[in-house]
Order: sequence, then C-alpha cells, then structure tokens
Amino acid sequence: MATHGLLGMAVAAAGLFWMLFACASETKEQFDRALARESGEEE
Repeated sequence: MATHGLLGMAVAAAGLFWMLFACASETKEQFDRALARESGEEE
C-alpha cells in the first residue's frame, strides 16, 4: 500500500545523499589541493 511510496522516497533520499557525498568529496579534494598549494608557497 504505502510501501511503494516509502520505497520511492528512500531511493530518492539515497540518490540525493549519494550526490551530496560525491560533490562533498570532490570539493574536499579541491580544497585540500588548494590548501597544500598555499602551505607550499608559505615555506
């Protein structure tokens, strides 16, 4: 009955979290690279 809607919501939430996680890890990678570049210039 309501299981289908619940399942759809769960799948949508999982996809949303996956996109957020992928974007966050990519942004963190760029941030770490920029941070390493800045700290390298200071030395």
